Amino acid sequence: MKMLVEKFEYFFKKRIGDLEYIKNITEDLYKLPKFYVNNFNLYTAQLIINDSKKSLEMTILEIKNNNFTDINFLKKQISNILELGGGKVAENNYVLIFSSLEEASQRLLIQNNIPYYSERDQSLFLPFMYLELHSKLEIERSFTPSEQLIICYVIANINEKFTQKKLETRLNLSKSIIQKTLKKLERLEILERSGYTRNLEYKSMMNREETFSKVVDYLSSPIRKKVYIEKNNVVMKLLKQQVISSESALSHLTLYSEDNIEHYALEKNKFRELESELNENDMIIFSRKNEIELLAKSIPIVSIEEWTYDPNLVKDRFNNIDAISLYKILENSLNQEDDDYRLSQELENMIERYLNEDK
Repeated sequence: MKMLVEKFEYFFKKRIGDLEYIKNITEDLYKLPKFYVNNFNLYTAQLIINDSKKSLEMTILEIKNNNFTDINFLKKQISNILELGGGKVAENNYVLIFSSLEEASQRLLIQNNIPYYSERDQSLFLPFMYLELHSKLEIERSFTPSEQLIICYVIANINEKFTQKKLETRLNLSKSIIQKTLKKLERLEILERSGYTRNLEYKSMMNREETFSKVVDYLSSPIRKKVYIEKNNVVMKLLKQQVISSESALSHLTLYSEDNIEHYALEKNKFRELESELNENDMIIFSRKNEIELLAKSIPIVSIEEWTYDPNLVKDRFNNIDAISLYKILENSLNQEDDDYRLSQELENMIERYLNEDK
C-alpha cells in the first residue's frame, strides 16, 4: 500500500506539476517533545509548476491522526516544526497532508490560511500558490482589501513598470503587504520582475482584459457600509471633492441616467469623520427596501459609502472611482436584486471599453 506522501506526490504530479527530491526528515522531530514524532511525519521536497521553470522548496507535514481539535494549538505545532529549519510560518511554503479530513476542518484551515491536502476527497489548498482544488467543498475566494487595491492599480497602469517602493508610496501600504502581494501576483503569473534586489521592477505579463479575466472571481465590492441622507448644503460641503461612486460614476462614464441619489465613496477615517459631523437621526442605513422608499419620494438623496480601501488612490482623472471597483459594486448590486437590464448593459459596455483601452 502506498504511503500518504506518495499518494500526495502522485496527485500533485497529475494535477499541478512535479515534486522532486522528496526527503523524509521525520528524525528532526526528535528535537521536539515526543508528541510531535507520534503525530507527524516530516518531509521536504522541491515543487515545480507545470509549464514553468519556477521551483519552490516545500515542507510536507503528514498528520498521522487525521484530525486536530484546536486550530490555535495546531498553528503552534506548525510553527515549532518549521522553526527546526530556522524558518517561520509566514516565510515557509508548507502543506499539511491528511488521509481524510472533514469539511468543517477544511473550512477552518482555509479560514486560517493553512495549506492542506486531503487524500479522501483530493482537496488541495495552497495559498502560497493561490491554488484551491475542491471536489465538493464550496469556498468563498477573494483578495484582501489591500491586495485588491494593488490589483486595481496594476490593471489601471497595465503598461507601466513599477518598483515595490513606488507602490508603498503611491498606495500608502506597508512594505510587508506589498511584498506578500507581489509574490502572490508572480505565482499567479500576472506580474514578472526584472533587475536586481535593490532595483527590482515589476510589469504585467498580460494585457488589461487578460489580467481582469484571471482575477475577477477573486475581487469583491469594496463597500463596507452605506448610509443615505437628504441632500443639503451642509452635506455637500462635507462631501466636496470626495470621489463619485456607483450609479453616479457609471452615469459619467456611459449613457446611463442616474436616479435622484448621488453616490460618494470615502475611506473609513473620512467616513467616520463625516458621521460625527452629521446628525445620526438624519442618516438611513442602506437596505434595498430603504432605497426603494427614498427613490419613490423623488427628493434629492446622497448615498455615502465607507470603503475597505481608499478610493482616492485609484480614482480616475474625472474624480470617479476606478472601473474595476465600480464593476464589482454594481455587479454585486445586480446579483442582490431583480435584474436591471439598462444598468447591466451599460455596466458591461463600460468594463469592455475600459479593458480594451490598452490594446
